[in-house]
Amino acid sequence: MVGTVQLALLVAFAGVLTNAVDVNNISIEPLDERFAVVGKPVSIVCKMNVEEGTEDDHELTMTIGGIDVMEKKKWYFQTYRGEPGQLELYGNVRLTKKLLGANVECSSDDGSVASMTLDFAPACEAEFGFHKCTKGRRCYQIAAYVCDGSDDCKDGSDEEGCEGRDCPENFAEFLFQCPEKCIPGERRCDGWEDCENGEDEIDC
Repeated sequence: MVGTVQLALLVAFAGVLTNAVDVNNISIEPLDERFAVVGKPVSIVCKMNVEEGTEDDHELTMTIGGIDVMEKKKWYFQTYRGEPGQLELYGNVRLTKKLLGANVECSSDDGSVASMTLDFAPACEAEFGFHKCTKGRRCYQIAAYVCDGSDDCKDGSDEEGCEGRDCPENFAEFLFQCPEKCIPGERRCDGWEDCENGEDEIDC
């Protein structure tokens, strides 16, 4: 039975995927944009569907930027069985500037190949849609965490300037302006009315 290769990129501590793409039996799921920034760790898993009972007869290989993941000790990759009829190659990679734009390619012994490009913010800066907390090294995507009513930074910097009606000017392009308050941009068209008049769900 011909195997099917699936490549999935997951943020290690988020567990949420966005914008899944399926093309000709090869599934590629990109980084969770909320944490896709230099310095953050991600988990990468390549999955191959095979005939149940033949898992040990197949092999998966993966390269990141042309480097075999099994040869890079800091990436901690290993092959193991997933669900019955599934083989997985799994490991963790910390995003670095050298990996920006790198090609991730997973291939199986039957010739199936899945690939994608590592696309993430090169720095925790507002111009790339990220906010660096004033204290510590925490970094959050503006469209998800700034002006959400929660002190995620623990220093109040992600909620600074959000007390009034208008969105903070330095973050405005990543936020949504309700008539009465400012909300995170990702709440626009999310199926829930956050603005009092439901404006964030109009024309969705």
